[in-house]
Order: sequence, then C-alpha cells, then structure tokens
Amino acid sequence: MATYREIKGLQVPYLDTDLPSAVADTEEGSVWYNSITGKLRAFVAYDTWATSGNLNTGRNSLNGAGTQTAAIAVGGPDPTSNVELYNGAGWSETTNINTAGGKMGAAGTQTAALIYGRGSGSPNESGVTELWNGSTWTEVADLGTARYGFACAGTSTAAQGAGGYTGGPASAVCE
Repeated sequence: MATYREIKGLQVPYLDTDLPSAVADTEEGSVWYNSITGKLRAFVAYDTWATSGNLNTGRNSLNGAGTQTAAIAVGGPDPTSNVELYNGAGWSETTNINTAGGKMGAAGTQTAALIYGRGSGSPNESGVTELWNGSTWTEVADLGTARYGFACAGTSTAAQGAGGYTGGPASAVCE
C-alpha cells in the first residue's frame, strides 16, 4: 500500500493537538496525526447561510430564478401576482405576472425568466406559462399537463418541469 508521502509528496505532521480551524494558515484539506487522541485528522472548510435584504411582501409558495446577486421572486399563494427583483443587496417591486398563482415552476435569469404551471389543488391546477424579458410578462405556450408543485430547471428558452400534482396523487409527468 502506498504511503501519504508517496502519493502527495508530503509527510503527515505528527502533532499533540488538533490544528485550529480559525488560523489563517490552516488550509482546506490539511491532514495531521493527533498523537494524544491517536487519530488521523483533516481540516474541511464549509460555508454557512447568511441573511440578506428581506422581500418587500412576505409570502410562501413562490418561486424564483437567477443568481445570488441578480434574482427574481415570482408569485405566492393564490391569488398573488407579485414579482420582485434582487440586486445583491435588496428587493424591489416590478411588473406583476399576468396570471396570479403560486407553486409554479421557474427557470432562467433575472432578465430572462420563464414561469410555468401553478395552483394549490384541484381544480386550481394551471398550465399557464409566461416569459419575462426584463420588463414585461408575455403568455406563451402552456404546459401540456396543468400542474403545480414540481421540480424545475433550465433557462427561459430550454426549461424542464418534472413531477408535481395534477389534482390527484403525485405526477410523474416531465415536460
């Protein structure tokens, strides 16, 4: 079996304590042997969530698209049509969607988004699809199967919706 030194070209430090994670020279992936505990140890860094500016209108069942510093939040519980844009520091109101709703799919960016499907249970499912160009919403071809609460991914020109609810049990439909 190869040794750590043969694989990495380094010798594992033999210490009588653990390396502190808050020290600037402790690098992610550092490996050492703690002679007091008799354990091989490694330092793995991780990030945490941080707070940012709050939405102007608190709501649930909304969806969004974009990036960490340029996002769009759309809809909410029926019959909400609110849309807000995020600039990395705060949210601002913008043009509302044409067909209010929540639990919809969303894909794309802050300036080119697609929202599709919505509802909150039978008979409220909808296949309505709207395209955002950065200033206005336009209804485009509806989903083939009206539904809500599904997984979504993609861009404003190539999106996918998978699963969700169509008024009965969970659906396996993908479009």
